[in-house]
Amino acid sequence: MAPTKLTKSAIGVWGFGVTGQAAVRFLLRQNADVRLYNQTPVNQANVQVYAPDQLDGFLKDCDLIIPSPGIDLHPYQAYKHKWLSEIDLFAQHWHKPVVAITGTVGKTTVTTLLTNALKQLGIQAKMAGNVGTSMLDMLEQQDQIDIAVVELSSFQLEHAKHFAPDVAVITTLLPNHLDRHITFEAYQSAKCNIFTHQKANQKCLVPPKLLEATSASPAETFCITPTTKVPNKNIPTYHFDQNQAVIFSNGSTHKLICSQELPTTTFAHNWLITCSVLDTLGYKIPDLTKLAGQTYSTLEHRLEFVTKINGVKIYNDSKATVPAATLAALKQFVGQKVTLILGGTSKGVKRAGMICKFASKVESVVLFGSEREQLALWCQQNNISYQTSASLEHAVDLALASPNKSDILLFSPSGASFDLFTNYKERGKQFKALIQAAQR
Repeated sequence: MAPTKLTKSAIGVWGFGVTGQAAVRFLLRQNADVRLYNQTPVNQANVQVYAPDQLDGFLKDCDLIIPSPGIDLHPYQAYKHKWLSEIDLFAQHWHKPVVAITGTVGKTTVTTLLTNALKQLGIQAKMAGNVGTSMLDMLEQQDQIDIAVVELSSFQLEHAKHFAPDVAVITTLLPNHLDRHITFEAYQSAKCNIFTHQKANQKCLVPPKLLEATSASPAETFCITPTTKVPNKNIPTYHFDQNQAVIFSNGSTHKLICSQELPTTTFAHNWLITCSVLDTLGYKIPDLTKLAGQTYSTLEHRLEFVTKINGVKIYNDSKATVPAATLAALKQFVGQKVTLILGGTSKGVKRAGMICKFASKVESVVLFGSEREQLALWCQQNNISYQTSASLEHAVDLALASPNKSDILLFSPSGASFDLFTNYKERGKQFKALIQAAQR
């Protein structure tokens, strides 16, 4: 892929968040003619900045435009020939191996585990993308890095035209962001852009439901499934077999690691994916117990144990922004009485199907935020005991004062945070602060 000519074109940067700021820094290092548009006024030296009411002029004046991932470009199809995705620009200037990871759930955890595992093996790995350093900022560090491990969202992948990582990983695929992608098929298509442009010397690891989608890709395909079943005996498959994580390939099964050696700091499937990528890269699996200790502090807001109050264990799972994540969290507490705090926004995904599965899993539910009344209706329809609150603060008070004596208080919203918070991290931090205040 020939690098995009940046010095003889007007290059627009749309949005001035993490991606936009990194793009401006990179373009200025390339001596490009940089134009910047943001919905709120900004000051940036050596850049032509357009006022908030000058979007049309910005779109017309720029030869190429790097949009921030959060911007929905569907209403601007007349300019689609100008889109230059952040990951395509990164790929043109990065000359080291790349592992790219996406998925509905698990992508941040796997990215973190894999990066730390590689470091434990003495490999200079660096996280970037949707977590860690911006990809464009990482270009300056290229000489000090052996391998890039990049986490990518569907928004980042949606408009990629050339990006082809050495190893592409899709952890899971479940309905999400349908308020942006409209259909599940469009969401899946965006995710699959992670392997669409791969070549024959590259590899992709996907769940069983995406094996058909990889059929047109020349990359070597591997399947990852948490079950004991091998969905296609012609495709190498990483899975669990009795008490082992294994790979089935060419009619034979080979052990990766005993299941008992997988730490409990996150879901077993995340460890399986991590081990699978290491095996695909040709690396041994390090001491996972040591790895878990190194990684634990970085897995904040992901089924994170907070404290115990009056015998009740309290967990912060603010990163659970889809129903599947909340259901997976509940599976960790089978046989225990759980009070669940649920809320956030659905992103176009109906949560009725999740709530109908609560009957044997939760003692009571506290609903908060903008969609609490709709969630309450579904609880009522399924005879689930519930209370509602407009704020998280009141929701925590209600949960702690619940007359039903629970073993577990689980904060796992199952929805995005944007009705009340900037992101899931802010939401999780407030939850923990409220719990800490309750202890005093």
